[in-house]
Amino acid sequence: GALTREKRQADLIAAVGRCAKLQDVANAEAKGGVAPNVHLVIAGTGQLDGALRALTRSFGLSDRVHFLGFRRDLRPLWAACDMVAYASEAEGLCTALIEAQGAGRPAVITRAGGMIEVVEPGVTGLAVPVGAVGELASALWRLAGDAALRSNLGEAASRRARRLFSADAM
Repeated sequence: GALTREKRQADLIAAVGRCAKLQDVANAEAKGGVAPNVHLVIAGTGQLDGALRALTRSFGLSDRVHFLGFRRDLRPLWAACDMVAYASEAEGLCTALIEAQGAGRPAVITRAGGMIEVVEPGVTGLAVPVGAVGELASALWRLAGDAALRSNLGEAASRRARRLFSADAM
């Protein structure tokens, strides 16, 4: 993706920071290290690359936020991820999101642009308001900690993406 202001990757980084704190608390309470370990993988390039990397370091998240640079084929990424997340304030019909949903990945998105056409909230993913970092973190944490929910949303996402966004449907 484009590392630009309207894509709001800084919100995703901040949300991962909140998830890291939730993990620390949950692990301390459980005394067994059972809490989800949320990581963020950012594929793309753009004008905010350096600033986003600096923000990651300032939050102490270099071990949790991974920058891949430009990728032509995202299929290996979808296979390696448990979910996808988009925090954009402006988005068309996001083809990467359609691909991820087609690959059976549940999504956490903001209610912006075409993303809400791709993700059916509560059925194929979770939707939060743009800029609501706390809600974004809660949605990520919820999916990270619930494999059955991820599976159910992911299966529904795959069916819906194929039904609505296949070459034949389009």
